[in-house]
Amino acid sequence: MSKIKLQKFEWNKRFVIRPLQANFNKAFINEQPHRHEWQEIIYIHTGKGKQRIDNSIIEIKEHSFYLIAKGQIHEFFEGIDLDGYLIRFNDELLPEHYTAFNNYNSFLLFGNIWSVNELKIDNLEVEHFHTLLKAIQYEYDQKPLTRENMNIIIHYLMTLLAKLGKTARKFNALQSSTTLDGGSKELQNFILLIEDHYKTEHDLSFYIDLLHTDVRRLRRIVKMKTGYSPKQLITQRVMEEAKRLLNYTNLSFKEIAIQLGYDDPAYFSRHFKSHEGVSPKKYKEETVEKLI
Repeated sequence: MSKIKLQKFEWNKRFVIRPLQANFNKAFINEQPHRHEWQEIIYIHTGKGKQRIDNSIIEIKEHSFYLIAKGQIHEFFEGIDLDGYLIRFNDELLPEHYTAFNNYNSFLLFGNIWSVNELKIDNLEVEHFHTLLKAIQYEYDQKPLTRENMNIIIHYLMTLLAKLGKTARKFNALQSSTTLDGGSKELQNFILLIEDHYKTEHDLSFYIDLLHTDVRRLRRIVKMKTGYSPKQLITQRVMEEAKRLLNYTNLSFKEIAIQLGYDDPAYFSRHFKSHEGVSPKKYKEETVEKLI
C-alpha cells in the first residue's frame, strides 16, 4: 500500500464527509437498523424523507441538522431530492488542546442522555452553515489528504459544533447554560462518567466518589441545569439502553437485565415498569408494532 493511500485510510478511521445520495428507499439501499460507532451529523439543505433514530420515526426536513450520537440506533427509510451532507467523526479526532467550550459543545450535542436529534436552522443562518459544510468537503476531497488539510477540517468542525451548540441550547435541557462555568464542567464530568459506567454502577455514591464532590452540591448543579436529579439521570441512561436492547436485539429479558447490571431480572422488570409505565415485555410488543 502506498504512503498516500495509507494516510487517507488512517484519516478515514477518524473522519468522513460525503454528499447525500439524492434519491433512495429502504429496499434499494438495504438499510437495516444499526448502532453507531461514530458521532454522525446529517445536514439536509433541500429535499425530504424519513429516518429512524432510536425509537422515533423522524420526517426529514430541509434546512435541518440531524445528530446521531455514538451508541444510538439509526435507520434510513427514504430520501427524495436530497441535497446535503453526512459527516462522521471519531471522538479521538478532537484534540485535547482545543478549548473546553468546544469540547462542551460536542458533549451537549451528542450526550446520550438528552441528544437533540433534530435542529432546524434559522433562515438567516442557512447559507453560513451550507458554506461551512462545502468548505469541509473541499478540503476532504484534496488528493492527497494531508495533515494540513485535516487541521483545516478540524478547525471547521469545531466551528460547526460551536454553531450547532448555540442552536441546541435553545431547545436543550441545558438552555440556561450560556457559558461553561464550573457547574457546567462538573455536570459534563458527571454525564461522561455515567456514559462510562451506567451498565455496572447505578448507585449515586460511586459517582460522588469519582467526582470528589458532595451529594448536595451535585444535586444542586444537576437540578439547576437539567431539571433532573443526579439519580434520575443515571436511571434515564440505563432505561434508554434497555429500550434499545429490547427493540433491536433478540436478547432475553434476563440477558438484558444482566447486561445492564441487574442481578435480579425481576427487579429490572419492576424498575423498568416504574420508569416507563409498562413492563419490558409490553414495551417491546407495543414499540415493535408502532415501528413496523
